[in-house]
Amino acid sequence: MIGARTCCLVGLALGVAACGSGADADTGSSAGSIAGGVQDSSWTKLSSAYWIGKPGAGSSPVIFFLFESHVDCSTLVNPNWDKVGISDFQSLEVDMLDEELRDHSVGSDVDVAYLKGFYNPSADSGSVTLSEVKEGESLKGSFDVAFGTDMLHGTFTAQFCADGVEP
Repeated sequence: MIGARTCCLVGLALGVAACGSGADADTGSSAGSIAGGVQDSSWTKLSSAYWIGKPGAGSSPVIFFLFESHVDCSTLVNPNWDKVGISDFQSLEVDMLDEELRDHSVGSDVDVAYLKGFYNPSADSGSVTLSEVKEGESLKGSFDVAFGTDMLHGTFTAQFCADGVEP
């Protein structure tokens, strides 16, 4: 028979393990982390990140989106998905010329657009760093970009959304 003390210790150990295993921690979610703000809108949580599999003709070959609120991959498969219910929260569209593991500079080989309602400026300086590419699975890296005097920085893990399209 198991004693009360043993049960308490086992329960405590399981509780501690469960606390550390969730996607959300002080550093962010499984999608990554973000800090900063644009146009008096602070941004402290990155809830979803997707690398789309079907960029438009003439677009950059590598495009991913970072979302303030939860978005499912299935939302990104329809044209004009950005006009249906998700324009109320902040997102970033990152367009890259390649998926090489390196720093990609704003203005030369990466464009980062802030999207919220009708306010959609592109970053005027900064970089996006790719640290890991798992083809057909995910992109991982960090970013530090400026929109005039406004700044956003953080990390991301963008899951591959094979049928995701540009809005």
